[in-house]
Amino acid sequence: MNSRLICAALLTIANVPVYAGVEGNWLCTVNMKITLKISHNGSVVKTTNRDQSVSNIHINGDGTYSSSIPTMPDAVAHGKYELSGRKLVFRPSFDDLIRITEEGCQATGAACKVYSVTATSAGKVNRQETSFKTKDVTTMSMFLLPGSAVQPSYVQSKALSQSVCDRQ
Repeated sequence: MNSRLICAALLTIANVPVYAGVEGNWLCTVNMKITLKISHNGSVVKTTNRDQSVSNIHINGDGTYSSSIPTMPDAVAHGKYELSGRKLVFRPSFDDLIRITEEGCQATGAACKVYSVTATSAGKVNRQETSFKTKDVTTMSMFLLPGSAVQPSYVQSKALSQSVCDRQ
């Protein structure tokens, strides 16, 4: 048994993630379903949109990653990931999600203040380490803040997405 194999076995037994194999650039096709529930002056409007887009993910060997946001290609989010066997879990930076969401609101001419965000993402890498799939759930609560004296609208959003990512 060579020393590299022994080291990898010990790291696996110690439950220390081994990041070799997934680092690099990945191109992801993202199928997303976004449900918005807007409450304003006692009335509630609920809308559901479906979208397919593309994002780029750069996975670093130190357990961190950066990715472009499918709906805003110029915006980049960061986070950490864990790889255990073929299971892959991404943990995004909530500060990045909030910043990008608030900038997106400003781009529409409105403004918003995000006060709650949660996100989960889990997937699996194929045996050849040439692709992976993830399922993601992101929920946010925010206030839309118009520039007039109108009361702010309360918004809840839930995004369900599935990604298929291929090595670049």
